[in-house]
Amino acid sequence: MKNEEYKIMKDNTVVYFGKKYTLVPLALHAKNKIDEIFAFNQPLGKDETVQQDCIDGIFNLYSVPKTLKEHFSEITHQATIFIEHSLKNSDLEKQVFIDVYPDFFYANITQNGRLLFSNAFEYANAEEFVYFVLNIFDKFGLNQLENKLIISGETDKKDDKIRLLKDYIKFLVLNS
Repeated sequence: MKNEEYKIMKDNTVVYFGKKYTLVPLALHAKNKIDEIFAFNQPLGKDETVQQDCIDGIFNLYSVPKTLKEHFSEITHQATIFIEHSLKNSDLEKQVFIDVYPDFFYANITQNGRLLFSNAFEYANAEEFVYFVLNIFDKFGLNQLENKLIISGETDKKDDKIRLLKDYIKFLVLNS
């Protein structure tokens, strides 16, 4: 019975929530060099291993604890799931997708089924969160009165972050 429970556990996919990931286009991807490519943009701890997911010709390289990889055969990164969701729900106009967690968030910009930007941001309070979101709008030339902001993750309409954002972003959609 223990072997079957372990096998069932090994066959489940674990979704890993981490801030460290790097997107690599197919043309630059080399399976035998994923550690080296990842380490170019992110620090790789000695207790971590690099995993990869493929999203429509783009590879998401991310680190997970080695112990997690030892216990689960299928691991995917939350950023991968979020990017796929953002692309699936992309519009003709540029849209910003934010996936919020207690101390960080993922941000994607899409247009017409294409990923234009993806990153993770750490924040300490609601004001810092709003600063990062507004900075994304500013740096990508987005209009706070016209471009849509779609928010998901661990938040709701009573959250201070959301209440503050509503003062600046006209088309704010909350998907909880």
